[in-house]
Amino acid sequence: MTDRNPDAPCALVADESYVVDGRDTEVLVALASQLRSDGQLDGVFTLTELVTSVALVAEAAGLPGASVRSAVMCQDKGWAKREWLQRSIETPAGGVVERRQDAYEILEGMEGSAILKPVEGFGGIGVARVATREDVDRYFDSVEGAGASPRAWVLEEFLAGSSHDVNGLFDPEGVFHAQGIADRTFVPDTFAEHEVVAPTRLGVDQQSALYDLLRRCAEALGIGSGPVKGDAILGDDGFRMLEIAPRLHGPKMSLFALPESGQNHWPDFFSVITGGPVVGPAPDAVTRYFASRSIPCPPGRITEIQGVDAVRALDGVVEVMLFRGRGDLVEPTENSTDVVGYVLAATA
Repeated sequence: MTDRNPDAPCALVADESYVVDGRDTEVLVALASQLRSDGQLDGVFTLTELVTSVALVAEAAGLPGASVRSAVMCQDKGWAKREWLQRSIETPAGGVVERRQDAYEILEGMEGSAILKPVEGFGGIGVARVATREDVDRYFDSVEGAGASPRAWVLEEFLAGSSHDVNGLFDPEGVFHAQGIADRTFVPDTFAEHEVVAPTRLGVDQQSALYDLLRRCAEALGIGSGPVKGDAILGDDGFRMLEIAPRLHGPKMSLFALPESGQNHWPDFFSVITGGPVVGPAPDAVTRYFASRSIPCPPGRITEIQGVDAVRALDGVVEVMLFRGRGDLVEPTENSTDVVGYVLAATA
């Protein structure tokens, strides 16, 4: 494992660990190539936004994975949006914004409000809901006032509906395999994740439709090998894909929600990223349900944290994730990076 933090928790359980920033691709490629030549590296993956780094390492070391072009297309929401719209793939209507005038023009062609978000980013950072030119002006004034402006944005129609996270795998023959769906809600009036529930409440036909949409979205961006995850909205007109990436969803879903609900995709995953077939996980004999919820916390300075061990000891609690500590400042909740933590639980 690699991490820029020498005290990363995974370093304690990894067979080998290296202090490398995940975006330092030159060092990563050199390290991976050496390990590969020594017969010590069989596959590469991430559960974070570092998919371009993974693609570069995989290409240089001759390992299975998405192409660098596909990884960059996924990370660039504007590029992905253009590709999907050109192919009439179900995604919210919209376009790429490079200046205010672009936003005015796209917004005029929409009914109702829209979502404005940077072409690169995660966790709802820099995302806003806009309905008028005045909203657009306030957004751009705020961005310009902060002094660090994204190179471009996507403006797309706001869709009311339920949110769903979906995972899939393409085996070495390019065949797509379903790898689990979870449902997600957000803290009201924010872009911060509140709850994840697994298994999904979607019906069998709805699940099939969502998996098919993920497959088509991935193939449109040139992904035909390895993992792929998608974030989708189910509205009155069916599913619309917001974004995808050549990886599985993050730790909360992939390490907890799906395995704890009896959807263990790790045997398939590790087989495929090392060039093997889909092996199929052993079925879970017990029906289980998983849920995680954000921990509410008012803005201010944290003076003390109590009760964590007591909560962890409760029946059904799987984990308590805390992202803030004593002395940290809690900002008003706007996106997922503002959440102070989550409680994860599952039925027996």
